[in-house]
Amino acid sequence: MTSTHKARPALFSASRQLMLGSAALATVLIVTQAGADLTQAEIDAARSHAYDLAGSGQCAQAMPIWERLARARSSAVDFIDAANCAVETGDAQRAVNNLWDAVRRRDQLSADQQLYALRALGYQAEAVGDWDKALIGWEYASRISGDGFDQLQAARASRLSGRVRSAEARLMEIDAGTLQGDQLASYYDERAQVLRQQQPAAAASYMERAIALDDQAWRRFDRALMLDAAGQTDAAITEYRTVLSRDPGNMDVQLSLAYALRRTGGDAEAAELFRAVMARDPSRSDLNEDLGYALKDAGDREGASEAFRRAIDRLHSQGVSSDDERLTRFRNEVTELDRSVYGYAYYTWRDAGTSISNGVQTSAAYSSLGGEINWRPENLYQDGRGLSFYGRAYTAIDPGTFNFDGDSTQAGLGVRYKPFSAHDFSLSAERLVALGDDARDDWLLRASYGWTDGYGWEGREDSWNYTSLYADLAYIPGDDEFFGAYLQARQGRRFPVADNWAVTPYMTVIGQYADDNFGSQEQWEAGPGVAFTHWFDEDRYHSARKRVDFEVEYLFDVDGGNDDGVMARVVFGF
Repeated sequence: MTSTHKARPALFSASRQLMLGSAALATVLIVTQAGADLTQAEIDAARSHAYDLAGSGQCAQAMPIWERLARARSSAVDFIDAANCAVETGDAQRAVNNLWDAVRRRDQLSADQQLYALRALGYQAEAVGDWDKALIGWEYASRISGDGFDQLQAARASRLSGRVRSAEARLMEIDAGTLQGDQLASYYDERAQVLRQQQPAAAASYMERAIALDDQAWRRFDRALMLDAAGQTDAAITEYRTVLSRDPGNMDVQLSLAYALRRTGGDAEAAELFRAVMARDPSRSDLNEDLGYALKDAGDREGASEAFRRAIDRLHSQGVSSDDERLTRFRNEVTELDRSVYGYAYYTWRDAGTSISNGVQTSAAYSSLGGEINWRPENLYQDGRGLSFYGRAYTAIDPGTFNFDGDSTQAGLGVRYKPFSAHDFSLSAERLVALGDDARDDWLLRASYGWTDGYGWEGREDSWNYTSLYADLAYIPGDDEFFGAYLQARQGRRFPVADNWAVTPYMTVIGQYADDNFGSQEQWEAGPGVAFTHWFDEDRYHSARKRVDFEVEYLFDVDGGNDDGVMARVVFGF
């Protein structure tokens, strides 16, 4: 017979012994490849040869014979035999392809054969992540068998294919009483899976029932994740530890435990887990960021700084831009971690006087010169909260002149307590030391709060918001009682004008109140201002550690008690 198709390359090559030197068999194989009609004897011979190959452990050679026979004869059984060989050789995708062709021709099969092919399709399709074909396999298998486990597998495939509500509905139709042992455990497991996103606590409860029937480490890990999602972090930690006792090297569990510990204050242990994962898998150097924050919160400032430096090195090795948000953030962390001494100095000039100059609070509203230096001991200041010690000194300047008022020169030594890491709120107790005749020797208690947005350099932006709020309450107890309040707010926008230089037009409002033995005073001012800011002293690991601000403001007297005034100020921070 002459074929209308071109001959195709041979898809298999058997040994001469297995082919038995049979010219008739060779003819059968050639004809099979060509797609010609075959006699039943030729089909039987080819199948027999395929069975011989498979029986001798050569499924890789038998499989193409069955596939050729299946295509030539459109035979569901041959597709199943080819799929079995694909499974034997570990080629799940080829098994799926052959099983799919078989179930499409399932009218050729008996009920048992159909059930076999559909279940096999379900298993193999899931193995390759083809959830839709897995669902089809188990759906039709459950229709044929009515078996609870087939229904369960259909529900599972439905969930894996993204049809969670359908999966939940399928599970509700299953009579759990028909399931026992491992199958019942799988049922409870699946109930947990469909609930884990919306009802993690209920999911954890179902998973606990599955574990009671079939205690697997992976089930305990899943339950721990569900407990974690439900906010039951302590219970999750207990479960993570149980899993690690069985599988100490499981890095996924180690990381999950580390993050859970971070949420409960177990930062030191979390840091050790991050280190253990990176030691086993050096490619996970991205964990230096998590390690840095864990060590920082555990109070190990030096270790945290080293971790952030490694994170910076990693970003540099990846060629990230110097303005990359992560790089900037890590450099800011190193700068703060390496800094134990900081402070500022300022000079303010005003062309006209103001009604309030209390000599206690450092005010930005009147002519003065001063500075402050702070020291944060590592063992007393951790995670953005704790104690720091400071010293300051300042003196007033006669308005509209450059003449220092030596009699007003005031110094102070104090301790400042910052109770919250996320808020710049502090309480301080300070001993005022008089350096001039009009200065004070008293104890001063203060409460201060500051908040800023856009305080630092953000040169990767064309412009950025600038908001600043500072409030201060001061109290001197005793016979020479004094109470003072100061408030300053600014709103503006920063525009970069050169590398690490920005100009900031803004509006400001300043309010002051003072009450002492001579009576009370109050003043409100508001007006426009402009600041030129330069950030400097930076390197590979540190963001700018110093800055200087040149500011000019025009202040309108709001309450009518004083003249309008021009203010010029220079502030150096380090």
